[in-house]
Amino acid sequence: MAKGNAFSWKPIVITKKILSMSTILVGALLLSAIALISGTLIAISNQHKKKRKQKLLTAFSTAGSESGLSFTAQEILKNQIIGIDGINRKIAVVAEVENVFQKKIILLHEVKECSLQKNYLHIPASNGGSEEKFLRNISLLFVFKEVHMPPEEIVFYDQVQDHVFEIKELEQKAIEWRDLILKLIGSKAEQKRA
Repeated sequence: MAKGNAFSWKPIVITKKILSMSTILVGALLLSAIALISGTLIAISNQHKKKRKQKLLTAFSTAGSESGLSFTAQEILKNQIIGIDGINRKIAVVAEVENVFQKKIILLHEVKECSLQKNYLHIPASNGGSEEKFLRNISLLFVFKEVHMPPEEIVFYDQVQDHVFEIKELEQKAIEWRDLILKLIGSKAEQKRA
């Protein structure tokens, strides 16, 4: 038998090289974990958006069928779909408001005018400067021939749900829809423009 202790204890020296390798390894593991979690959350979010959009499309299709409409044009926005039936001269709007689908039908033969509206939020300036204004929404405003009918509004851009970089694109869509509607209602404004 060997004398003394079979094991000899020597102090372990951690070199800078080993320490830096373990730091890199820990960093790589953290980045991998963050990437995995982020990817999972993005996938879940996209799946949720896709399901929401499908429900909105189904509600829109149902609203069109119930009203006997055949859409010649439609526009899908974040929380609503707009469709126009050129033959029957009707517009259908289905919007999701607080997880409930709301349907609205606008009869174009009852519309007197359709105009593009830009509504601003005015913020008073401090220190005597001029007030600032921020675009709150862009919409189409429908005024009806019958005075007792309140105006209807279809919002294309809303500063709460849309990004500021989408303003130009959504404004252009609103203009295209306004022009199409003006042609269908045969407004004097459209006749002057032609």
